[in-house]
Amino acid sequence: MKMRSYMAATCILLAAVSVRADEMNTLIDEGEKAYAARDYQKAVDIFQQVVQRLQLRIGEAIERFFPDAHKGWTAGAVENTNWSGSSGEQSHSFVNSTRVYTRKADGVEITVQFCNWPMIMQGAKAGMAAYSNPMMAQMLKLQGIEFKSDEKAGWIVMSIVDSKSDSTQINAFSDRAMILVQTQASAADAASNYFGEIDLEGLDTALQ
Repeated sequence: MKMRSYMAATCILLAAVSVRADEMNTLIDEGEKAYAARDYQKAVDIFQQVVQRLQLRIGEAIERFFPDAHKGWTAGAVENTNWSGSSGEQSHSFVNSTRVYTRKADGVEITVQFCNWPMIMQGAKAGMAAYSNPMMAQMLKLQGIEFKSDEKAGWIVMSIVDSKSDSTQINAFSDRAMILVQTQASAADAASNYFGEIDLEGLDTALQ
C-alpha cells in the first residue's frame, strides 16, 4: 500500500514538472513567433514572463537549502525577492531568499537569508572587513563585542556576538553568494546550529 502511495505521488510530481516544461516551451514558442513577426513589444512581454517563471524556479530550488525547524521551533514560509536586468550583452538574475524561525518558548526569532545580489553582498563584505581589522577587533572586544572569522567549504565565515545589544549575526561569503543569520545574542548557539546545517557547496552551486 505504501509503495502504491509512493508511486502515485511520484507520478503526480513528474506530471507537474512536465506541465511546467510544456508551459515554458509554449511561451518560448510564442515569443519566437512574435519576434519573427516583428511584434517586438509582444516578444518582450512574453520573454519577460519566461524570465519571471525561471526566477520562481530558482527560488524554489533554493528553498530546499533552508534547514528544517529544530525541536521547539517553528519555521515560517520562505520569502523570495527576485531581480533581473542586463548590462550591454550580459544578462543578470539575482535572488534574495529569507526564512524566519521562531522559538515557541519565548518567541525568539532567527532569520536566515540567502542572497546573490552584488550590491547587497558588497555592502555586507565592506562592513565585515572593518570588523576583521585587528585594531578594530580589539576595540570591539573592549565594548563586549566578540568577532570570529573562519573558512568552511570555500566560504569565508564571520560571526559577531554583541552582548550589550543582545544581537548576533553570522555572515558567510563565497565568490557568488552570501548567507546571513541574525538573532539575539542569547540564541547564538541555536543560530550556529542552523547555519551548520546549510549545505554550503550545494547552495553556492544553486546561486551561481
